[in-house]
Amino acid sequence: SEYPVAFVIEVLTNIWFSAEFLARLVSCPNKFQFWSKLMNWVDLLAIIPYYMGLMLTLYKNKVIVDQILEQSDDVDTVSKFFKVLRIVKIARSIRIFKLARHFVSLQVLAYTLKSKMNEFGLLVMFSAMGAIAFSAIIYPLEKERQDGERIEDMFDGLWWSFITM
Repeated sequence: SEYPVAFVIEVLTNIWFSAEFLARLVSCPNKFQFWSKLMNWVDLLAIIPYYMGLMLTLYKNKVIVDQILEQSDDVDTVSKFFKVLRIVKIARSIRIFKLARHFVSLQVLAYTLKSKMNEFGLLVMFSAMGAIAFSAIIYPLEKERQDGERIEDMFDGLWWSFITM
């Protein structure tokens, strides 16, 4: 790993989270009630990406060794592997929800978002509509610029409008 201290911290926290989850699972008298709680699923989803990444890394090493031995050029397999690994690394962000159990302020934030979901959805919808409208306006206006700072396509215009708003 490029950052050995971060690697050690990640391994230790994953061991701790895994041990804590398994201890709660084993000690729970009613397994159906355990699996019916949302936070237990969040905990499981926070643990799984680490082990998937570990298995994918082992698989990647095997694929690389096989490719070296066979002298094959199977770029598609390696590219698919890295796409899956990227998704697994993004899924690790679910760990933040484990903290909600321990901090009252995060519980209040979750309750507020849950109770005001309609208003939040309306805000997101109006923001998206504004971004689409402004990107449709800025694209033809900026398309003809010659200084290299121009907006090449609608997606650049959409990005510009989101970061501007």
